[in-house]
Amino acid sequence: MDPNTVVNENNEVVVTPRLGQRILESQWTIWFFYRAQGVRISNYEAATKRVCTFATVEEFWSFYGHLKHVDKLPYTSEFQVFRRGIKPMWEDSHNVCGGKWVCRLRRPSKQFAKLDNDDDIVVPTRAPPMQIASLRHQAAVYWEKLLLALVGGTLLPEGQYQDEIVGAVISVRKEEDIISVWNRTSNDPQVTEAIRAGMQAVLGVPESVTFEYKVHSDSLKEGVEKQALYETEEK
Repeated sequence: MDPNTVVNENNEVVVTPRLGQRILESQWTIWFFYRAQGVRISNYEAATKRVCTFATVEEFWSFYGHLKHVDKLPYTSEFQVFRRGIKPMWEDSHNVCGGKWVCRLRRPSKQFAKLDNDDDIVVPTRAPPMQIASLRHQAAVYWEKLLLALVGGTLLPEGQYQDEIVGAVISVRKEEDIISVWNRTSNDPQVTEAIRAGMQAVLGVPESVTFEYKVHSDSLKEGVEKQALYETEEK
């Protein structure tokens, strides 16, 4: 192991910056979450694993170069990049009053085609693998652009709400990739609008791609209600 690299009490890799390295404005931790299809996760925190923490540009690229590319991740998995000391969960004290902007990059697994010799009948067919691979690759490009802006402090104009953004997530699903940016304060329209504008500018997604803001407290309430319904159905 590199002498500048240590593993802390949480089994988290932390690198001490070498002389001459470019120090980032904030330290960041990369997390990974995976849920096998059809498996219900009862403890989200336990299923979310710390990967590494970095504090410099050089450390970021060193770790990032060893991560699996987003378009190669299995479905129902996530990479989460948050400021050090903040967990990627609604319940974290830094997140309870916040929310997140969600950008859904649709990737339909089916397409519809007219039946031969009958224009009135349309049947679903499996989307071509190359089309799916291309869309997954594009989502990976969008994620990398956002990630570089996040850790580089350029997602928002210099000096504007820089401490508001706490992290970002890429969620890989069967029919879509979901990119989200989390912030501390959900009830300030100026803050949330600035973050949305920053996301749109950095990602450069087509106008057809929509952005939705979700308040963590609402999501937490919905999650509790769904869990209660599930437990009732299981009895």
